[in-house]
Amino acid sequence: GARCLTPALSPPQGYPGAGQPYPGGPYGGGPPPGPYGHPPPGARGLSEGTVTAPMASPHAGNAPPGVDPEAFSWFQTVDADHSGFISVKELKQALVNNNWSSFNDETCLLMINMFDKTRSGRIDVYGFSALLRFIQQWRSLFQQHDRDHSGSISFSELQQ
Repeated sequence: GARCLTPALSPPQGYPGAGQPYPGGPYGGGPPPGPYGHPPPGARGLSEGTVTAPMASPHAGNAPPGVDPEAFSWFQTVDADHSGFISVKELKQALVNNNWSSFNDETCLLMINMFDKTRSGRIDVYGFSALLRFIQQWRSLFQQHDRDHSGSISFSELQQ
């Protein structure tokens, strides 16, 4: 019985740390560790680390061209793993209905697919910015027709 469990324990193909050592690995991941207090050997590991630093902790003001700064700061909050992309799972955790229930997976997938130019199942900051604009347009359209502000559109409101 235990033998059939082994494949499940091996990491999937796309697992982040599968191929290459993690940049922040033991002692900076650089070649010969050398004396620990000595800067040169560790410096290589540090410079590798700074390449990923802007991605991990960007400043809210540095919105890429064509992206609304507010959308950019939302993107950074929603992009929990700092991959530079938002997955269905991350989007689902970020969105809540007005009754605090979360959106279902199909809705999140549908929203991502609408703005996923690369068909990768995730969206970048530009796709997210477009998605936010889309949601805001729908919301204001909804509010125009929900005249009694009940949170739902009645048949008579819909007829108008």
